[in-house]
Amino acid sequence: MRIALFLAVLAFPAAALADFYPYVQDGPVIVGVKPHEAWVTWFTAHHQGQVSGVNECYTDALTGTPNDTIPTLTLSPSSADGAVFTDPNCDTVHQVRLTGLAPDTEYTFSLDKTFQSGALAEGSFKTPPLPGTDEPFHFIVFGDDRDNPLDYASTEPQHDELIQGILAHDPDAAFVVNVGDYALNLPAVSGDDRGYTEFFDVERPLLDSRPLYATFGNHESFDTTFYDTMLSGPELAGAAHPYYYSFDWGRAHIVLLDSFEGKANPLLDGEYAPELTDQQASWLDGDLAAARRAGQLIFLVAHQGAYAYSTSAKVHGGSPDIQKKVIPLMLKYGALAIFAGHDHMYERGHEGCIDYVVCGAGGAATIEPDLNAPTVVTGTSATSYVVVSVDGNSASAVARDTSGSVIDEFDLHPASCSNPVGTPDAGTHPGPTSGDAGTPSGPGNPDGGGGLGKVQVQGCGCATGGNPLLAIAGFLLLAGLVLRRRSRAR
Repeated sequence: MRIALFLAVLAFPAAALADFYPYVQDGPVIVGVKPHEAWVTWFTAHHQGQVSGVNECYTDALTGTPNDTIPTLTLSPSSADGAVFTDPNCDTVHQVRLTGLAPDTEYTFSLDKTFQSGALAEGSFKTPPLPGTDEPFHFIVFGDDRDNPLDYASTEPQHDELIQGILAHDPDAAFVVNVGDYALNLPAVSGDDRGYTEFFDVERPLLDSRPLYATFGNHESFDTTFYDTMLSGPELAGAAHPYYYSFDWGRAHIVLLDSFEGKANPLLDGEYAPELTDQQASWLDGDLAAARRAGQLIFLVAHQGAYAYSTSAKVHGGSPDIQKKVIPLMLKYGALAIFAGHDHMYERGHEGCIDYVVCGAGGAATIEPDLNAPTVVTGTSATSYVVVSVDGNSASAVARDTSGSVIDEFDLHPASCSNPVGTPDAGTHPGPTSGDAGTPSGPGNPDGGGGLGKVQVQGCGCATGGNPLLAIAGFLLLAGLVLRRRSRAR
């Protein structure tokens, strides 16, 4: 793509090129949004910035355009800290921190540079209400947008259909949560832009008008540059652990986990191995405890989640670390669900006493879910997204395909061992029929839907952890205490 851009540059007079160089190529993207601050990032087609002793800024030799203008964003209405925010650097990536914002407020902004077409580079977003505010809202969850045209036919059309579907059928979503893998991120295959330009081109109409909360995926781990500089609000803010974080939006508390904290594998282009460290698990414990005390509705997000079942040989499946370290905390603090991607499909299931949703059909080539897996409630290989609605102390969700058709609809309830087979979790689309048992699988069936018997075998912390001897011993002890109390009462 850079070669094509260079040839296009040669085809036009320098004077004409100077009219739109440097133009906004990628973005703008609104990230790290909190009630009182936000970040806006964008990528220009060549360097733009202020001359300083630190950065060698220069006049572009080809176009004659001087790189001596400060990248500027104008905000409306003005925040408590003003209306004009700048980023005085000479890089291609620009990051502006907007401060002094008011909670639950709509803002618009414009950049001082246009897109290549000459169209104004602008956007809008709404800041979150203060935590605990009972204001109904809904948000979008999807991911695995990456294209890989050398491995299969380009899926950019499917990705574009998804974004257009969201804009057509759920235009009022407050924000977007992406479960990761935005681009292929391999220079040998996807060019020096690593595929991110296609991602931003397709998703610009969605991301320039609502905040993005970005999950760290395995493809981000190949080279974290684009994620660090454009997608990660915590990284821009200098957070100690920017690849896992949490945020509040009214009554919702949403945690984005890093499920790839393992060592980099040089044989896989430096891809990090699946792992969730004890340090992250300890942070999660404290984070969820605080959210529970505040009475927040808890949602978790990870690129590789707890479970996933597919008939395809390409299936990754669930993360053992998520199962071992995260599910017990979901039960401990009553989390509503965990959303994930990694496997390119839509799947909802109930296992380990928790509800899980795989929504990795965001544009990449899809695979078929295994509808005969005993804990799967429903699923499809259709390119799709999920809309989560929060209203006071309740939450529900609907999954749609690119045409807006509903493929799944369900209520969300706190994870709990006391109600592991509650029928409300089955939603309006009951699970498939199990070939072994001949009965519907899903949360309504203890044998097929991840009920207490299934949980005990896996030792997820429910009931007795699957040890029948301990269960008998506990029953006898309880019976003895009851008889002893009755004897004393006499």
